[in-house]
Amino acid sequence: MSHVTYSVFIDFLTELGEAAFNASREAIKARQSEKRRRSALSRNALKPGSETPLWNEMKNRLQFHTSKHGSKAILARELGLPRQRIHQFLREGSAMPDAERTLLLLTWLINQENQTNS
Repeated sequence: MSHVTYSVFIDFLTELGEAAFNASREAIKARQSEKRRRSALSRNALKPGSETPLWNEMKNRLQFHTSKHGSKAILARELGLPRQRIHQFLREGSAMPDAERTLLLLTWLINQENQTNS
């Protein structure tokens, strides 16, 4: 190889290195921006407690209908969730379901109360 070929090769590697460096810097900025966005969203998310009276009432009614042995496991299967998640919703109070599962829980609760009243 001649001196010209090495020079072209070195120039190419230098440009490639600079492009990789710039791309990695942009990726880091994007990740930091995404973390800030997620953090802002999580600050706005409701947590179970005194600020969620509708959820508290629904939770009390769900607890009544899931007091029978195995009922929470059945409910978890219907919702496609692990049993532990149902426990977090109803007993620990450390989590709340997403909107879709809340609607499914509401439907399940209405069906249970209709069966009880019949």
